[in-house]
Amino acid sequence: MIYRKQPRKDGGLRRKAGSFIPFEVWVLGLSALAAVVLWPLRGLSETIPVVPFLGALMLFFVPGALASRWFFEDRFPGTTLVPLSFVISASIFALLGIPMLVTHQKIETYLLLCGIVVAASLGWALLKVLRRRTTASGFSGELSGTSLLWVPFLAMAAGLAYVSTTKVPQLNDDVWNYTAYVREHLSGGRLAVYDPYFGHKLDALSRVKINGWLLELAGLSKLSGVDPIVMVFKLLAPALIFVILLAFYALGRALFKSEGAALFAGCLYELFFLTHLSASQLTFGGEFIARVTEDKFMARFIFLPVALCLAVAFLESRRWRYLWVFGLACWAVVAVHPIGLAIIGLCMAGFGLAHVLVNWRKLEAWMRMAALGVATVSIILLPGIYLLLAGESLWSVAVTADINGTPTKVLNNMVFLWPQKKRIVTLGHDLYIMHPAILIVPPIAAAYLFGVPFLLWRIRRSVGAQLLFGALALLSVVLYVPWIATFFVDNIIGPGQLYRLAWPIPLIAFLTLGWVVWEVMSRVQGFIGKRVEVMRPAMMLLPLAVVLSLLVVYTPTAVAGARNIYATNHPPLSMGYGYDPVFRWMQHNIKKQSVVLAPDPENICIPAYSAKLNVVSLRGAPIISHLPGLKRLTNGNIHVPKRDWAVHDFFHHGTSMKDRFQILRHYKVDYVLVNKKSSLNGQLSHLNGFRSIDVPSERYSLYAVDRSKLGA
Repeated sequence: MIYRKQPRKDGGLRRKAGSFIPFEVWVLGLSALAAVVLWPLRGLSETIPVVPFLGALMLFFVPGALASRWFFEDRFPGTTLVPLSFVISASIFALLGIPMLVTHQKIETYLLLCGIVVAASLGWALLKVLRRRTTASGFSGELSGTSLLWVPFLAMAAGLAYVSTTKVPQLNDDVWNYTAYVREHLSGGRLAVYDPYFGHKLDALSRVKINGWLLELAGLSKLSGVDPIVMVFKLLAPALIFVILLAFYALGRALFKSEGAALFAGCLYELFFLTHLSASQLTFGGEFIARVTEDKFMARFIFLPVALCLAVAFLESRRWRYLWVFGLACWAVVAVHPIGLAIIGLCMAGFGLAHVLVNWRKLEAWMRMAALGVATVSIILLPGIYLLLAGESLWSVAVTADINGTPTKVLNNMVFLWPQKKRIVTLGHDLYIMHPAILIVPPIAAAYLFGVPFLLWRIRRSVGAQLLFGALALLSVVLYVPWIATFFVDNIIGPGQLYRLAWPIPLIAFLTLGWVVWEVMSRVQGFIGKRVEVMRPAMMLLPLAVVLSLLVVYTPTAVAGARNIYATNHPPLSMGYGYDPVFRWMQHNIKKQSVVLAPDPENICIPAYSAKLNVVSLRGAPIISHLPGLKRLTNGNIHVPKRDWAVHDFFHHGTSMKDRFQILRHYKVDYVLVNKKSSLNGQLSHLNGFRSIDVPSERYSLYAVDRSKLGA
């Protein structure tokens, strides 16, 4: 692109007519390139998987990118179109996948429908090009201190993205469960029929049947030809981190009406994650880089800020198309993870209360907020009425259908046995509140201390202040007023999920804190610039200088956290974290449907490698290890599945070999995976009926089982 400097009345730059390439031409050209990569050059998926992945991702973005550019560019300029495009595309493909899952179609049918949507979008774009009704694509404006904030913003985003690729998921991580379902979708059979762990038919109310995000991941893997484990852990995670951070920037820009303020707040947000990097998922940074691909974190980090952007755009522009796409996002987020609707609903409720209280005399304000409220809850009106009449909560049904296979009573009570996770506090007389640990995190505490007065000062003249103050106030009431928090625990969310309602707090806190600091810097710039003429140019770089100073101070902490992640995940024999070569060996060499008996943690990731492999237990070890506490909390009303006891007993040193043989026969086990250093490994190597297999692993031994010879 070539631009010619021409003077404008506003002092900026103007593009010469005809000197830009239309946006539709860019999309058509990149889509054609993606098609070449995905079909004639498909062999690249094995040698250079990032190339076909980017091709598939490009086609994924097509409907959302074109719709965003054509209908929403007035409120989503520049890079803010990226998260909106992602949400629109993800919403379309997620909702399109629900009937495919419910009616148990094949993934090829789903991809065909997705292809029709992409082709129709490209056809429309081509028609606009031929009719010369295209939209401009290019850069306008001058390089300034504000624009220079993009440098640290993108640099820190790249750092977080890189660290995410070095994180090896541990055996107990939820992402293995999700990847196992993705693998099952790719197996070639009917969608959402069988459980990938035991091979049983899924329950009628299984959440897998409304989880469009997992089907989207399967579609991307199928289209690109990239193995789902490589795609999810190595390629998708860093891509999503950029989308997440741009979603934060987009919300900041919508609220502050300032590119510089949004970028500055985004830099603080990124720095927060970088300085809290750890191999542990109990830290903000460790959780962020390890779990961005999970459905609930998609709802938290992308759908929530984009939905709030759309709500603000509707209120300010009064254009109904923003309300429709806001409603689309609310419907689609349920097809990603139901918690997304809960956190969007709470933020919107607080926003709505603040907005109508400030504008209580304006009927239009009440009507617009009522329209947003209806759009938010419209998807649960009919099922909500039915469940209310049936005496059940909507969340109780979602928890009952938990994808991770954890029983409801365990989910509701295990939270009280994990005080180190700081998720809930029990008060007297069966009252609960969210653990206050999040409130004493220094930047979040500063947002409450300095941000709340600032927001109240601006609340009458700023929709952004109304959203931030209303959401923060209502979330604080719901989480920390005991009777209200207890009502949510007992009737809506359950004790094990209360902490998820606090997920919007860091987002709101850093937007507020960034806004406060930006305003302070603006006043300092104005004060000094007016009095010391020579300092005026330097003052324009004050925000950049502050960000760079913080980077200099906190880079050692961030580097130490990144090294901790690498060192923790790469000690000797560390491949037992889930990347051990034995799992790839089983994926490529066990061709028949088989049952593997392995220690409980390893069972979580085995089906993620192969749809041919079933296991005997799933997440039974945490239940058994916490059984006394669970029985105490439930008055003994806790059930441990027999499968979990079987795996526990098999690997327990006190179990007789006769009882182990009985377990192998009962569950029709074909292979046994044991730790090389265990005493059981030495015993099996000398028993009839067990054949040691030479596998490329320093940690595990694998035995083929001939059940007819057991005990002979």
